[in-house]
Amino acid sequence: MWGLGCCGVAAIFFHLASKDRSKAARMRKTPTTRVRDLTPGFRELKGRVAASGELLRSPLTKSRCVFFELKVEEERTSRSGGSSSTNWHTVVEDRQTAGLMLDDGTGQCPVDIADAELMFEPDTQRKSGILNDAPPEVETTLQERYGISSEGALFNKSMRYTETVLKPGEMLYVLGTAVPRGNGLTMEKAGDLFIIGDRTEGVIAGKFSSAALAKMVLSVVLALLGGMCLIAGAGGVELGTRRRRH
Repeated sequence: MWGLGCCGVAAIFFHLASKDRSKAARMRKTPTTRVRDLTPGFRELKGRVAASGELLRSPLTKSRCVFFELKVEEERTSRSGGSSSTNWHTVVEDRQTAGLMLDDGTGQCPVDIADAELMFEPDTQRKSGILNDAPPEVETTLQERYGISSEGALFNKSMRYTETVLKPGEMLYVLGTAVPRGNGLTMEKAGDLFIIGDRTEGVIAGKFSSAALAKMVLSVVLALLGGMCLIAGAGGVELGTRRRRH
């Protein structure tokens, strides 16, 4: 059973590695289109962040931005039988946009961020715990905006906060499908791939390639381990059969 399990997980990681490698390859093969030349279909755009509406204010750092994502996680301990395990549970996941637009100097194109694979670098990461109080402004935001608190009955909860923001003028990369909406075109997920990032194409493609390599290595290791377990199991069965014969 261990051998079959390892081989099964190896197959999953192999599949995931293939998907990441395919994403990197398609990014590199897809030519960049200017907004003024945009036509319906699978396209790649590069430009700067702009907004179609009023700018937002991010919940953690109060930054004026076009997009923000806040993720709050709480460390919890669960017990099963005689053992216990500690895991991070997401208690807040807030994502909002002021109407994300890509501006490449030749025009602006709306970007529907829903269902996109976001390749954004977090701007702020903080933690709080037993001997580390959450900053007052963070605690106020948690209580007033999300109805939760970092304070426990006796001690502070172990929590971590990650905020990502896109500000006007920052770099924006989009790989997806240009779809007719209203009087123009909108970049959105209309196929199997929709990637939005705040780094260059080379950096984002490199991340997919690195992830593919790591998953492929893990797949090979698990496959070898599974094969060894299967061989050892087969040898044990054969030895047991011989003993019964004698």
